[in-house]
Amino acid sequence: MATIEEITAEAKVARQNLADLETELQEEIDEIRFRAFKEGRPMTDAERATRNDRRAQKSEAREAYVALTFMTLQRLNQSEEVKQLTQKINEINQGLADDLDDLKKIKRYADTAAKVADGLANIATNIAGIVAPS
Repeated sequence: MATIEEITAEAKVARQNLADLETELQEEIDEIRFRAFKEGRPMTDAERATRNDRRAQKSEAREAYVALTFMTLQRLNQSEEVKQLTQKINEINQGLADDLDDLKKIKRYADTAAKVADGLANIATNIAGIVAPS
């Protein structure tokens, strides 16, 4: 299974290839328009068709960027490193959940102890009132 580093390196190469393709297509489009301008004429039907074809190819290259992004994310998500990291995070979360449960129990015990202490304080006050000389 590929590592995160390998996956991102492959994605960078593919992204650069798409960028190069898009640049080449744009240069062809510009060349077609410039040639007609330089010759002082409108573009021919064949030039317009070629330009439109190159524009469509550029659009497909942009769509390929999106597809590459999703495929890269999917590959990263399936990498062993991410799986291990996810497992560690889940273990930590479980430990935190257990700690929270323990803290809730301690709070319940503390609440009960506080009620007992209040009751004892009331009893002590009552006893002190009975024993104290008037």
